[in-house]
Amino acid sequence: MTKIGTYEHIISEGDFAEAKPYSHNISSFMPDTSNEWLHVPRWHEQFELKLILSGSAEVLCGTELYVANPGDVVLINPYEMHGLRLHGNEELRYYCLMLSPDFPLSPALDTRYRELFDGKYSFRRILSGCEAVNRVFCDLFNEFIENPRDCDIQSEAYIALLFSLLLRYAVEDRKNAVSAMILKQHGERIRPALNYIYFHYAEDISVPALAELCSMSLYHFSRVFKNVVGDTVVSQINALRMNKAALLLTTTKLSVGEVAAAVGFTDELYFSRRFKLEKGASPTKYRLNAQAQNEQKNP
Repeated sequence: MTKIGTYEHIISEGDFAEAKPYSHNISSFMPDTSNEWLHVPRWHEQFELKLILSGSAEVLCGTELYVANPGDVVLINPYEMHGLRLHGNEELRYYCLMLSPDFPLSPALDTRYRELFDGKYSFRRILSGCEAVNRVFCDLFNEFIENPRDCDIQSEAYIALLFSLLLRYAVEDRKNAVSAMILKQHGERIRPALNYIYFHYAEDISVPALAELCSMSLYHFSRVFKNVVGDTVVSQINALRMNKAALLLTTTKLSVGEVAAAVGFTDELYFSRRFKLEKGASPTKYRLNAQAQNEQKNP
């Protein structure tokens, strides 16, 4: 892996200290058999952007799961719980840019930039096929690579252009539900529980055991968890299981029974009922619908 700048410092767990206005790196991960998270699921105050160069990544945002392929831009909104792991058997390589809340922008862009960190709007998590954004992203990293000691002025101009393009092509109406204040006050207290859920969601998870893991009473833990995450522990686990099942149905050839087992269900029929309740279609129908949509996009 090649690292440039102070990326590892900026995204260190629980680190909300001031950092430089931006940082960057170029990362490469070789496939292995562990299927573990490349980065332990976490949050930070920076706005994070990744341009996938080769390979594919499974991207976690909250309980939502996405697959990012070459040419896709992954957008991690400030204070959004996220993780990353390999998807498939190819080397994963990407550019990564981290933007702090105090990044200097022109008055025309500054207000919209601050609103992102205030949670007034969000960017979609995956931006696909946007040549304008990809071109500026690559120009920016070419500047980092070719002029590492004298790139500040030009790189800041590229970043301003990149942000303006994202405002045009990638803004969602959805507000960021995560409160920075609540996360700073209570997020670290439930981090052990969240990490356990992300690593063991396919197993039987006891809410009292999670509370004990965080050294809190069951009542207090449940209240703090819902304040930070916006949902109950059980709902969080179920959403993660169903979203992982949907991802497996649309990206693998596993049978419905194998998918059910992979996300912690021993009864295939019960899994199918729960999946239809959550996703509006049976697992088989969901897979067929996804295949039809993909064929329409790629005739």
